[in-house]
Amino acid sequence: MKFTTIIASFIAITSVGVLAAPVPAPEPGLLDGLLGGLGGLGGAKKGAAGGGGLSALFGSKGKGLALNKARLQVVKGLKDCKKALAAATDANSGAAADATATASLAKISSDVDTADTSVKAIAKNILTLQAPGADLEAQVKTALTDAIATMATLLPAVNAGNNADLQSATADLSDALNRTGQAGLQVLADN
Repeated sequence: MKFTTIIASFIAITSVGVLAAPVPAPEPGLLDGLLGGLGGLGGAKKGAAGGGGLSALFGSKGKGLALNKARLQVVKGLKDCKKALAAATDANSGAAADATATASLAKISSDVDTADTSVKAIAKNILTLQAPGADLEAQVKTALTDAIATMATLLPAVNAGNNADLQSATADLSDALNRTGQAGLQVLADN
C-alpha cells in the first residue's frame, strides 16, 4: 500500500508540473486573417457604405426570416415568370401570332432576364457576406416595374383576341410578375 501511495503521489506531482507549464503564445499574425475576416460579421465598419457581414444575411432592420423568405419568393417568382413566358411565347407562335404580343413578350423577357441576373449577383454578394448592393436592388426593381407595366398594356390586347391559350398563359405570367413584384417590395421594406 505504501508503494502505490508513493507512485500516485509521484504521478500527481509530475502531472501538475506538466499542466502548470506556461503555454507559448501563438506566432504573431497567425490568427490575424481569421480574426480580421470575422470582424466584418457584425456589419459594415464605421464610415463604410452598405451593410455587409451578417446584416447582408439578416437585413439591417432585424427582419432576417421575413427578409430571406421574401428573397426566396423573388427567386421562385422569377422562375415562374420564365416558365409562363415560355408558355405565352409558344401560345403566340405560328400563323396566328400577334405582333403586339410578340414585341411585348420580348420586352418582358428582357426585363425578367435583367432582374434574374441582378438577383444572382445579389445572392453571390450575400453568400460572401457582402452588402446586397443598392444598385443591384434598383436594377431588380426597375426591371420588374417595367415588366409589370408592359404586362398591363399586353393583357387588354390579348384578352380582346381569340387565342385562349395565349390568354391563359399571359394571365399566369401576369400573376407570376405581380407575386414577384410584391416579394421584391417586401425585400426592400425588410432590408
